[in-house]
Amino acid sequence: MRNHIFRFWQQQQADETGMILNTDVPHLASADRTEILNLLPFFTQKRILELGAGIGRFTTAFIKEASRVVAVDYQKTFLQKNCERNQNCNILMYLCAAAQNLEFKPNSFDMVFTNWLFMYLEDNEVSNLIHNIHKWLDNGGIFFIRESCKVTSTNKKPEPTNPTHYREPAFYFDLLQKYFCIKRSGYIDVYYRLYNNQYQLFWICEKASP
Repeated sequence: MRNHIFRFWQQQQADETGMILNTDVPHLASADRTEILNLLPFFTQKRILELGAGIGRFTTAFIKEASRVVAVDYQKTFLQKNCERNQNCNILMYLCAAAQNLEFKPNSFDMVFTNWLFMYLEDNEVSNLIHNIHKWLDNGGIFFIRESCKVTSTNKKPEPTNPTHYREPAFYFDLLQKYFCIKRSGYIDVYYRLYNNQYQLFWICEKASP
């Protein structure tokens, strides 16, 4: 992880608004979370890898139904908050690491979940990590990815310190199609309603059986 991105996230508060980088709309974090959870296929008794887990906005929902959850983030303060929110959960394991440095055995998970992760990585890191995710998923496993494309989430000019790569959607479509069957894609509706932003995009991908 590049140092300027690490410093950028060190400066963010370990709370809901810090995770979504938006203090303008009090209900936005909750609406965003609810919409994404409603997009996901059933994950009851699934083995889930959550990359960029942060303070546990989604971890809390996963551990209620999954058989195993591995929550990964490279910011220790975020994982500490995640742990506080999800105490005494024996199916949850934390890893403080950069996602691109992880190693797991093939077919270790039934679902890999990422939310605003790849836009902080370089192109080659994105490609390598998606290749690894395909390897880590079991046959028929689901990969959920959500990214900010083209513009900031609020459709405003990015701050000078913002390290985000606002890529064209085609970058992700082309790369995902190399490894997965894209079952569904679209935009996050709450950002369209609030900011007329159709580029908060998600993809639900499946690893085909051989």
